[in-house]
Amino acid sequence: MPESIRAAVAHLGVDARWPDADFAVRRHAGGDPRWNFHSRHWRYADLPPSALIGEIQYSNAATSLAALEALAEVRPQAIGRPGATEVARALREVRLAGRFQIVAGAPEWILDVATNVAAAEGAAAHLRATPCAGGTNAGGGCTAETAP
Repeated sequence: MPESIRAAVAHLGVDARWPDADFAVRRHAGGDPRWNFHSRHWRYADLPPSALIGEIQYSNAATSLAALEALAEVRPQAIGRPGATEVARALREVRLAGRFQIVAGAPEWILDVATNVAAAEGAAAHLRATPCAGGTNAGGGCTAETAP
């Protein structure tokens, strides 16, 4: 996490949730795609992988759960803690248009909204690992990033 973000959060005096300090993903061993989540108050075990493609989706799902936990703390009447079955179902059913979205047809299209260098590198890795008959055409753009 860039120091500039930590400084801005400290300046605002908000309750931030930091990966590995306030919440974490623990992957199962031996290639098992299941994972565990733990945070300040919530624990979920044996969660399925996200339906979204990419290793980063474990961290993204954990960040979403940590954000939901934070919201539930300030709005407990409106947002309750989801059960493990609800979380597992949401992970299996999540869809995000344009996030390594495969559109069947001839030719097959793969759409990805990678908006920064890390996301573009992840999309490129997935494309390299995806079997392809014939050639691959790609187009894209990224937002500019500044050093921390």
